[in-house]
Amino acid sequence: MLLIAFVILVGVLAYLGSAFVRAPLGVEALAAGQGSASLVRLPNGRVVLVGAGKDASIARALGEALPFWGRHIDALVLPDESAAVAGGAPFVLARYRVGALLVRSGSATPAREAALTAAARAAGVAIQEVPPGAGLLLTYAGRTFDLGSTTIR
Repeated sequence: MLLIAFVILVGVLAYLGSAFVRAPLGVEALAAGQGSASLVRLPNGRVVLVGAGKDASIARALGEALPFWGRHIDALVLPDESAAVAGGAPFVLARYRVGALLVRSGSATPAREAALTAAARAAGVAIQEVPPGAGLLLTYAGRTFDLGSTTIR
């Protein structure tokens, strides 16, 4: 009985202690089928997904990259709406709580734009359009990372 209580106490302390450990900035390329997706983890715990891959395989890749309780993505950035970059976005919007959706305007076919709009509306996420040619910058703690002006490769 005492051993079980000790194991539970150690587990709780390890869990609580991990909340105070500051992780470094991390960028991870995700295996999202034939598509493009990168997961950016900020030291403050925020998560940004750049690209959503080609299809539903992004959901599996995110499931492997994020902890099972990590069902929130602070921002989904689609630098263009080609199938290889944005095809998996509806699957991300259906399975994760997305705080912001940034999309390069004018880069989608009408069918893809309609599918993305419907998925965003169902998830309750507003689409924020980025004008063509505008740069995408990620700034954190005084450091700026250029995510590209047209596409991310």
